[in-house]
Amino acid sequence: MWWEMNEEVETVTLDSIEDMSNLKSARVGEKIVTVDIRNITVKEERVRILDFVAGLALGKNCTIRKINDEGVYLINPPNSKI
Repeated sequence: MWWEMNEEVETVTLDSIEDMSNLKSARVGEKIVTVDIRNITVKEERVRILDFVAGLALGKNCTIRKINDEGVYLINPPNSKI
């Protein structure tokens, strides 16, 4: 897993399903978080990760948006204007 953080956006790149547990360290609900799963090639793993990300976003009152078909998603905190 790799992530980058600046003042407004945190980017999380997942390379395997095992990296999913590290997503909890992202500041979902506090900052805008982009999740990149383009390196995940197994469809079932992508679905599991998206289910987890959607539940995490919902639990923190965030919205989630698909940025592209390759596997990049944006999680907006409740106070975001994007």
